[in-house]
Amino acid sequence: MPAGLISDAREEFVKGRTIELPPASPAHARLIERLNALLRSSLFDAADTWRILSSSYALGIEPGFRACRNPDLAVFRREDLQQARVESNNIFAVPRLVVECLSPRDRKGPVPDLLEDYHRMRAVEVWIIDPYERTVSRHLATDQRAEQLTRIGDPLKAIELPAVSVPIDDLWRAFDGEW
Repeated sequence: MPAGLISDAREEFVKGRTIELPPASPAHARLIERLNALLRSSLFDAADTWRILSSSYALGIEPGFRACRNPDLAVFRREDLQQARVESNNIFAVPRLVVECLSPRDRKGPVPDLLEDYHRMRAVEVWIIDPYERTVSRHLATDQRAEQLTRIGDPLKAIELPAVSVPIDDLWRAFDGEW
């Protein structure tokens, strides 16, 4: 398959190579689905404004390059997605929130590389969830260094999504087995 095109398998095309991603573990899937449900619930009154993507899709890093990431979850302004450019099957729209859940099997590469790519695509905010360490860290587009991370506490609140308030314990319960 040509680089940068997403098949049924999750793939990313980064720094000139295709990275095949293993399927999410049940624990990982439960955590992301729980977060998706909590975000949708929080954004219900503004459903016409926001869109949440959590299925396989290629989020382009920079127009003109075939590099893409496949985040676990991303929140976009609806109008940004409607005006998004699609190039080589990559969506080019600025995400307001990107979420990555770390996994021992994750082959996405080092967290600083992830943050650098999301910083380049001007993602307003990135949450890195580490369910093993029970931490959530944030990177902001305004951070001076692409690899800068700051731990955030309970409840999780998104900078551009004031209605969002996610109890961290809900995520840990989902990861630990609660459907």
